[in-house]
Amino acid sequence: MNSRVTLGVAIPQTFVGGPVDTRGMREFLQRAEALGYESAWVVEQILGSAASLEPVETLAWAAAVTERLRLGSAVLLTALRSPVHLAKALATIDQLSHGRLIVGVGLGGNPKVYPAYGLAAERRAARFAEGLRLMKRLWTEPRVSMAGEFFRSSPKLKLVQLTSAGYDRVDIESARKAKVPVANNGGANAIAVS
Repeated sequence: MNSRVTLGVAIPQTFVGGPVDTRGMREFLQRAEALGYESAWVVEQILGSAASLEPVETLAWAAAVTERLRLGSAVLLTALRSPVHLAKALATIDQLSHGRLIVGVGLGGNPKVYPAYGLAAERRAARFAEGLRLMKRLWTEPRVSMAGEFFRSSPKLKLVQLTSAGYDRVDIESARKAKVPVANNGGANAIAVS
C-alpha cells in the first residue's frame, strides 16, 4: 500500500476585475513545481458570473511553462464538444507535455448550458457515451470510421495525428491499455484517462 500523499494545485483561470495575468500564472505554476506539488488542474466553467480561461488551451499553455507537474482537468464536459477535435487536442497536449496529461470528463450538473452550444440536453448521456467511445477508438486504432447516433465519419479516417511532429498516430498512454476506469461522480458517470 502506498502511503504517500500527493498534492495538486488549481491553475488560475479566472481574473475578476483585471486582465489575464500570464506572468503571475507562470510564476504560480513554476513555484508549485519547485515546492514539489504533483499536479496542476483546470476546471471547465461554461457560463458564469466571471470570465474564465478555456481549460484545454490553458493546459497546453501550462505544459509549455512547466517540466514535471502532471496536468489535469476536473472535469471536461465532453458532451458539449466535438470528440474528434477534443481527442486531437488532448493527444497533442499529452505529446507536448511528454505524457503528463490527466483527463477527467463528465456531463456537468447544469443541462441548461446545452442550448448555448446548439444542443438539446435530453440525450446528453447518450451523446457523452458515444463521444467517449469515439475518442477511445481515435487514441487506440490506426484508422477509424463511425456511424453512430451523434457522430459519423466515412471512410476510415486517420483523424488523430501530429503531422508536424512526424507521428502517424497519437495515443494517450492509458487509452492504449483499453481499460479506462469509470467512476460514479455525484450521480454522473466520469472517466479518468491518465
